[in-house]
Amino acid sequence: MRDLIIDYARHKNAKIRGGDYNKVTLSGLSASDESSEIELTHLLDMDKAMKKLAIFDAELEQKLMMKFYGGLKISELAECFKTSESSIKRDLRTARAFVKSQLPEYAKD
Repeated sequence: MRDLIIDYARHKNAKIRGGDYNKVTLSGLSASDESSEIELTHLLDMDKAMKKLAIFDAELEQKLMMKFYGGLKISELAECFKTSESSIKRDLRTARAFVKSQLPEYAKD
């Protein structure tokens, strides 16, 4: 699913296709289960950040990927990883903070 979304973002952002950025929303990255909007133009940056997260901690990247791209709930993640919901929440906070720190729009000059 992740590859499909990234390929779609690359296709839409290709300069030979006009390069106009259309806003597409996805849900699942917010700290709670409420929806958050992510612009299509940021998906490629987010993919790079998630790859860096995988190098830092592959399990954190997998949890965030399953939450963001797969739409799994906290309870479902806890069951998959055989851990508590509070551990999953803590891991997702850590993963989101790492990814956010890697995104250009949040980088400190």
